[in-house]
Amino acid sequence: MTTWNPASQTGALVVIAMGDKSGSYSSSWSESYPGLPNPGHFASAQVLGTVALPFTAPTSVDAWSDSSGSLALERGTVEDGAHRDTVAGSGYAVVGDLSASQVAVVDLTSTLQGIAAQYYDGTALAFDAAAGEALPFDGGVADVAAAEAGPAVATSDGKVHELDRELAETAATDVGANPTCLVVGAQSGQFIATSRGAGTISWVAGGEVAKQLADSRLTDPLCASETPALDVKNYAGTAAVVLVSDFEGKKLHAYLDGQATIPGGAAVGGDGFSYAGAYDVAGKPWAASVTVDLE
Repeated sequence: MTTWNPASQTGALVVIAMGDKSGSYSSSWSESYPGLPNPGHFASAQVLGTVALPFTAPTSVDAWSDSSGSLALERGTVEDGAHRDTVAGSGYAVVGDLSASQVAVVDLTSTLQGIAAQYYDGTALAFDAAAGEALPFDGGVADVAAAEAGPAVATSDGKVHELDRELAETAATDVGANPTCLVVGAQSGQFIATSRGAGTISWVAGGEVAKQLADSRLTDPLCASETPALDVKNYAGTAAVVLVSDFEGKKLHAYLDGQATIPGGAAVGGDGFSYAGAYDVAGKPWAASVTVDLE
């Protein structure tokens, strides 16, 4: 998470390890291990450290790691090195500042390796993560997203800038005015940019808009998110669903992306997006995040 300190006019990244609730699911650990891969049913948290940032007012953050943990795993304890091969060994966070129109990257590899060593080897964790130099962008940094190949930056002038791991720009794609949300698709792996000005959701990859969602039922889309892959125990179907938060419309809209197979083998949907309905919200939804219920 990011913090501002108005007194000192400094910004920081606080790195927090989250622990799941033991025994909630088959993929839950039977003991609390904050920072190890888990199904996200959180019951504990541990502040690992704070990283000073090269700008004052961080407004966006995202992170990536090479963890290969799966919801289908059956976990117990870390005894005998169980599931160590699924624990992240490298990763980074990318942080943006709208007012300064700058981005900084924090290498979290030593932190992630230290978490693993703490539980599996009994080694004390030494937090030494530090931010790199600020990288400037024209147009105002609206949001950031982190992926394996490198981060992406959405700027308020309507572009998504794709970067490699060395922070060299590899592509810049027009997605429409005032992008308010940039995420990595849980199934597509592409950058998903929601443009409030254009009222569209764009899937960006390699400098091109691979596909785009526009619907008159979307009054004021602010953010979109894909469902994760449904590789969970005893589930026989496949579906890619997109959830869109509609700020002024006070709704969450759902769309089926392409064709899906439901348990039993029947197919629903087809080419493009199929509207799946809306959920009325008691307020104005700002963001959208999708997970999987294992029960």
